[in-house]
This record gives sequence, C-alpha cells and structure tokens, in this order.
Amino acid sequence: MNMFYLALKKITSLGESPYGKAKSVIFLFMVLQITSGCKTQPTEPQETIPLPPSNLIISTVGQDFVLLFWNDNSDNEDGFIIERSISDTLNFSTLGDINSNTINFIDSGLEPNTSYFYRIKAYNSAGSSTYSNVVNSTTLEAAPNFPLNLTVSAIENHKVSLSWTDNSDNEDGFYLERSFSDTMDFQGIYTLFANDTTFTDSNLVPNSYYYYRIRAFNTVGVSPYSNIVNATTTILTIALIPDTLIIGLAQQGSLSLRIENLELPIFGISLRIGYISSMLSFVDSTGFDSGDFFGSNVLAFVEEDNSVIYLSLVLTQGEEAVSGSGTIGNITFKGYDLGSSEVMIIPSDLHFYDPYGSNIDFIYLEIENATIYVE
Repeated sequence: MNMFYLALKKITSLGESPYGKAKSVIFLFMVLQITSGCKTQPTEPQETIPLPPSNLIISTVGQDFVLLFWNDNSDNEDGFIIERSISDTLNFSTLGDINSNTINFIDSGLEPNTSYFYRIKAYNSAGSSTYSNVVNSTTLEAAPNFPLNLTVSAIENHKVSLSWTDNSDNEDGFYLERSFSDTMDFQGIYTLFANDTTFTDSNLVPNSYYYYRIRAFNTVGVSPYSNIVNATTTILTIALIPDTLIIGLAQQGSLSLRIENLELPIFGISLRIGYISSMLSFVDSTGFDSGDFFGSNVLAFVEEDNSVIYLSLVLTQGEEAVSGSGTIGNITFKGYDLGSSEVMIIPSDLHFYDPYGSNIDFIYLEIENATIYVE
C-alpha cells in the first residue's frame, strides 16, 4: 500500500488553468509472482486440528446403559471418537466413531453393577484433538435372573425334595411358593439363602398333591418365576398282591404280602390276616425269613388258627432298621369250596416296631386286601 499526492488542472481549447490544491491518494497494488511464465493462485489456508471437547458428563445411568453429554468446542471436526475403559482410567479402547456436531451418546448393553470410564476426542483430516476430561459411573444393580429347571428330585410320604439351577450371581435369596392341587393359589412358604439349589419340604400329608414355583430376589426386586412342578406324596401301604386271585377247586394259589413307601425305618412288624375257612384252607408260607424287605437275618413267626393267620417278623439283634418298599413274604391257599373269600389284613392288629420294641404309629396308612375266587 502506497500514498501519493495528486494535483489537477483543467485543459480546454482556450488554454490550461493553474493546478489545483494537491490531495493525498492511497493506491493498493497486488504483486503476482511470475515463475517460468505461469501465474500462481493465492495460497489456501491449511486445516487445523479441532479443539478438544470439554465438560464430558454422564447425565443418566441405568442397569445396562449410560448417557453421555459434552460440549463441542470446534466447527471443523469430522467426528468424535469415544473410548471406554472398565474399572480403571488406563486401559481405554475405542467404543465408537460418531458424526460431527454430535453432543451426546448412549452406551447400551452394559453389565449391571459395573464401573465404566469414558473419554472423547474430536478429529479431522489434520489429526485428533487432545482428550476431554475422564468421567466414570457404575451401572445400577439389576433384579436377579429367574431360577431354571425346577425339578422334583424325590417324593416320600411326608416330604417332597426340590432342586433347581441358580441362574444369577446377585440374588440375596429365593422365595419358594406352594399351592395345593392347582397352579393358581400359590403362597410363600420359605425364604431360602443365596446360592441355594435344593430344598426338602417336610411335614406334608401323604397321598396329596402339591405344586411348587420359585423366584430369586435382591434389594432391587424379584425375578420372574421359574417353571411350575407338581408332586403327589406317597402313602405307607400294606397290600396283598394281586388284589384278585382265581384258583380252581382243590388247586393252590399264592398272595404276596408287600409293603410300599415306608418312610420311617422299622425293626419289626406283626399282623393278622383273616379269610373264610369254608372257601379256603391255608397251605403254607414262604419267604418271610428270607424276603427282599427284611432280608434273611430275621426271626419269623407264621401260624394259622381258625381262619386267622398270625404273622410276626423281627430283625435279629445288630441288624439295622429297614425302610422303603419290598415283598415281606408269600401265603399259599387251597380252594376248598366254590365261591369267593376276602383275604383281609386286620387293621387293629397291624403293628410296627422300632429297634427298642416300641410301637410306631403311622397316622396315614393304606391297607389293600385281596379276594380269592374258587371256580
């Protein structure tokens, strides 16, 4: 830029006037460099690295997500790179590349009750900015997952044993619920400890239906329910098998005396079996001193008198009391006259004994008798 002084005069056909007063004038010149005969264009400005984002914050935290906000301090970024670290401020990895002018981001699919650290930087073709501040937060605790594979593992007269798969690692315990004979009217019956996977429901009524379901809980809430299972408790049964026996006149047939679902071990048993002697005659007994229930180390007494069979079995001293199911022995009859006769275990004379010879009372007991037809 240069300054000059300029004076003007008027020229006509009559002549020239004197110069007027000089005035200052500024001229601006553009000088172009000529190289090898080519004229260059003006140099374009170089792109600069964007300014770093600032004020990175975590505005919302859920069980499985985090919402981030920040200030976009540049107008020339091509985008932002978000980085995340789990549980420390050193081991960051790239989480995502997001568009320019964005000021928020949702990181989803996270684990509950887990710490996460974040930082962000802007970038363009010139490079990346420095990082923002680092922020961190811990996702919220979640309600536990529901237990899997609830199963009835054992059934007895008064007990139902249950097992399940613990499907969570953050439960404080389990709520076990039970219903009678339907799948609707459940009631809580027990609160179990965390990590439990088995339970035995005791003091039940024999020969009864029970339904069960279970769910986990913690301070956040409860899980959905498991599958529903049902069980029918067994009942102690003394039976003559088969329940119907047909024999010919003057021919023989046998009934087995069998015990089922004996839950409490016994040391001995005594009973009386009655029949109609005009139809049948008692022939003999077998297996009472070597049956599969009491075994061979047993003192057996079997006697018949006036249409009544007296039976008593006691384990020898030193033997362990027995329980469960099995055949006690067999009784053989002969057809004496045409007709039918019920062979009946007399309830008032049925007794079970403990190792000390004391009587054991079973409140729930089912007796199954048999009928022999002589044809």
